[in-house]
Amino acid sequence: MSQACEESDEILFVVSWRDLVRRTGHFRQQFLIESLVDLNLQLKAFSQKLYITNITLPEFILNEVNNNIQKVYIEEDVNFEEQIQFQAIQKMARSSAIHLISTKDSTLTEFEATFKLFENRNMIFTDFRKKVEKKLTLRVLKNKIEKIPKYFEPVQKEFFLDLKELQSRNSPHWTCFQGGENQGLKHLNEYFSHPENALNYKNTRNGMVRFADSTKFSPWLSLGCISPQKIYETLKDFEKVHGENESTYWIFFELLWRDYFKYYSFLNKNKIFTRSGIQNKAKNNLPKNIEFKLLKQWKTGTTGIDFIDANMIELSQTGWMSNRGRQNVASFLVHQLKVDWRLGAAYFEEMLIDYDCASNWGNWSYLAGVGTDRRDRIFNVEKQAQDYDPKKEYVKKWLRQSSGPI
Repeated sequence: MSQACEESDEILFVVSWRDLVRRTGHFRQQFLIESLVDLNLQLKAFSQKLYITNITLPEFILNEVNNNIQKVYIEEDVNFEEQIQFQAIQKMARSSAIHLISTKDSTLTEFEATFKLFENRNMIFTDFRKKVEKKLTLRVLKNKIEKIPKYFEPVQKEFFLDLKELQSRNSPHWTCFQGGENQGLKHLNEYFSHPENALNYKNTRNGMVRFADSTKFSPWLSLGCISPQKIYETLKDFEKVHGENESTYWIFFELLWRDYFKYYSFLNKNKIFTRSGIQNKAKNNLPKNIEFKLLKQWKTGTTGIDFIDANMIELSQTGWMSNRGRQNVASFLVHQLKVDWRLGAAYFEEMLIDYDCASNWGNWSYLAGVGTDRRDRIFNVEKQAQDYDPKKEYVKKWLRQSSGPI
């Protein structure tokens, strides 16, 4: 955005609602609308506006070719479907003599430099981490935008949605997250304002009851409301005051995991969505009627396994689940119920407020043993419940709340 503002006399800010809400459930849709409201308010402060089109981005650009547009600035997503769409935009720009400027801004590390360290499709995270830490190239955090050029009117206004109309369409659901950069920065500052959060993160990150047990940055990260660079910068400022320890390192470590899956997705393309994964590992198929019966029990939290059911009820009522819960319910679905792992990944895509394509499908394939790690990640649910919910506080809370949100 900053480059576009610096290089333009007139500028049009556009997002495609159709692209954004593809396979999106009500929790993430609510978070998305809140984020768009926040962005629009920030643009209004500069006498600008946000246009929300109800057609895809390539269709919008094609409609605007006659508007004498000279440049298109776009955030290039690393995932397969979005890359296909980006290639269509590239082709359109070439044929229309439009200068296309794209950036891959979703990673902490500088994309092109770090991608060269990803040796092959099967590179495991540990090898990636060691290489990156040895030669860490971070993306530079852009300066805050001080001035935005005036907007110009789009050619075909009938393809735009009213933000207030979108808000009225969406029925509010209970969630502990609110979308938008301002809320993301507020949460970031709040988290680090309590030193015990970051200094004890490695010990508390698997907690399932307290909100502050984990960072909870992922909802805002997933939509770009806050950047990994901003989190890293805030973490380093925190360490200057309070010192470094294993826990503060682990927050950085988690950002590297997120980056790893971005490079993994970009390199392996649509292969990460196949049942056999990048390993071409054959999996047995259940009869469809049995598979969907088991899947329904898993989704609705009616498997009869309290630890699994409590996590699935929390997800269905809030759009959130802890990392510890996600690993357990995924392992249970794949290894105990023998259900196609992609059905679980697709449900998470619909339900999770912090859904990120690369992390979601990368983690599910990892748990299923068809990603870069060939081992099947099988969790002993009873032991996990005893280790992470010994007093059954979490289980009691969500099984008790199974009839409605807290």
